[in-house]
Amino acid sequence: MASLNSITRGFANMAVRSRFTATSTTKAASTNIRSFSSGSDKTWNKWQENLINSDLDQDVTSVKKRGGKTLRKKQAAKEISLSDQNRLLDGAGPGQFPPLRFSDEETEKLLAEAYSLIPERAGKRGTRALKRQKNRFRSIRKAASIKKQEKINHHFDRMDKRSFKVESIRRMKEIAVDVRQQDQAYQMEVMKRYAALMNGQSNVQEVEAITNDKN
Repeated sequence: MASLNSITRGFANMAVRSRFTATSTTKAASTNIRSFSSGSDKTWNKWQENLINSDLDQDVTSVKKRGGKTLRKKQAAKEISLSDQNRLLDGAGPGQFPPLRFSDEETEKLLAEAYSLIPERAGKRGTRALKRQKNRFRSIRKAASIKKQEKINHHFDRMDKRSFKVESIRRMKEIAVDVRQQDQAYQMEVMKRYAALMNGQSNVQEVEAITNDKN
């Protein structure tokens, strides 16, 4: 079995390196594999042939695509992910299995099957929604009522301040005439006293007497 493995690997490497003689190499490798294999080892031979054919197809039919750098990065990330999964599974004990990988068609099929098995909802519908709407509009009306009362209170506060200002101005206008007359009289007395002092009446007592008599 060891010699069979070495021979098959040698033919596989030769088939990969020889791009232009892929067909002849494949036939030779297949012939040699069949000659060295026994009748009970058909599965092993089939696997070797598939390996050689897949390597040849991948090497010969490779076509350059646009965006090679991006594709290489995606392929490298995918290989790293797969290698990480394989490393996690190395030495796995009983009860640990590799993750299943499904195609898009299989995924859609499984999702459709899962959704079809979900039981339909039974019972009355719409009551909870109506209650939610009722509570919602009650809260809205309550908030609007509170806001309206706040605006009313703000209006009355503003009117009170305005009324106080108007009343203060009215009272000041009422006493303004008397205050102005008193101020004019006081200014006149001061001017007369100053004039008396300037005219030679240096006696303060005389000036005060004159002022008192006038008062």
